[in-house]
Amino acid sequence: GRITDKELQTSFKKKIPSIIKLTEEKDDQYPTSTNIKDLYQKIKDFIKNKKNTVIIIDRMDYLITNYSFESVMKTLYKINDLIQKQDSILILRVNPSIINQSQIAILNEDFEKLPSQEISDIQISQEQYEILIHIQNEIDNNILVTYGNIGKTFSISKVTAKKRLDSLKNLGLIYSRKQGKSKILYITNKGKNLLKHGSTI
Repeated sequence: GRITDKELQTSFKKKIPSIIKLTEEKDDQYPTSTNIKDLYQKIKDFIKNKKNTVIIIDRMDYLITNYSFESVMKTLYKINDLIQKQDSILILRVNPSIINQSQIAILNEDFEKLPSQEISDIQISQEQYEILIHIQNEIDNNILVTYGNIGKTFSISKVTAKKRLDSLKNLGLIYSRKQGKSKILYITNKGKNLLKHGSTI
């Protein structure tokens, strides 16, 4: 279900978040928004002078129910453009049972799933392990890693590089973020834990 007021108050201890409630009813504690255009404008106003901000949209399916999937996606693309310009993060909370498989596929194409931190029973090939090490080493040296970089570094085809990287992404060990026309690769905490403890086949 949707996050309650009590959960909102107890979820954030170090910093007090700015909260907008999506409802037609007035709220004595938080500002409200009644339509998707208004929500976009409020997010735009909030992050225009801020960097490294995290925007969380809870229960995106609520928006889809009240508008349409296409309208919500158009707004999300606009919000995501703002997010990337400000080096920020957009987190969506979606109930997958509310939307169909094609809609889930569209979301998966443009947004990354938050990875689990569990690494037990995960085994990867030596080739995949070496890719993980390479990505981490490049990040440590402030070098951006792309899909093309992996292919050139390991002298493998684009198809093979994508296959190995997609496998690592599906295991929650890496993720990518669009930067211009490129997808930049990063190691998740789960991936870092695997590098620390080691588990290859």
